[in-house]
Amino acid sequence: SRFFPESGHFIFRRAEDIAGSGFHETYLHFDAAPLGFLSIAAHAHADALSFILHVDGKPVLVDPGTFTYHTHKDLRAYFVSTIAHNTVCVNGKNQANQAGPTMWLNHYKAKVVSCDETSGEVVATHNGYDSEGVSHTRKIQFNRDENEFIITDTLRCEKTATIEIPFHLHPNVTALLDGSTVTIDVPGARRVVMVLDEILSYTVRDDGWYSEHFGEKVPTKYLYAKMECKGNVEFVTK
Repeated sequence: SRFFPESGHFIFRRAEDIAGSGFHETYLHFDAAPLGFLSIAAHAHADALSFILHVDGKPVLVDPGTFTYHTHKDLRAYFVSTIAHNTVCVNGKNQANQAGPTMWLNHYKAKVVSCDETSGEVVATHNGYDSEGVSHTRKIQFNRDENEFIITDTLRCEKTATIEIPFHLHPNVTALLDGSTVTIDVPGARRVVMVLDEILSYTVRDDGWYSEHFGEKVPTKYLYAKMECKGNVEFVTK
């Protein structure tokens, strides 16, 4: 694993060559970086505290990609939106205000609260929902011995807010949701099991999009939960 707190990028990684089983790799990238390039946050996505997960070189939980810059206005808005990333969306709004296909206003500031590369733990927050009276803090812990991630989201809501939590799946994987457990089969890689917080009621939706290359997009599925909250709420995903 390698942590880069000054730039807000955190790489969790475990790799080993197992006799008879081949090369095994677990890779997670956690994003607590600034919104984008300079004063207009050029080419940014509103993705504070999002993450992606690859297993054995295969993408499992993904960033949506780019698709386009200056055409298909509605789709461009989707691909850069908060709800299209693996983070928490509040009141259906982005963490910043999109001012054009590659421009943003009211930039959020992400802050790394603490990080420990040795123990494999990062805590970060951002102020993108201050106008909604909501703060979001995410802690990611990597238990290397168990090959397990524990993701703890803490929301502090000054007033009632609508919270949406998506986990976007790569188009090649299949996911079976059984109560609060999701079994994800990944072609050419090990199976991934997610244990979702029981205070949230998840469904599998099929109206997501994924763009591996510029100008190309394919539909994909994602895990989705929505809840109303006021005060403090915490939920844990393993």
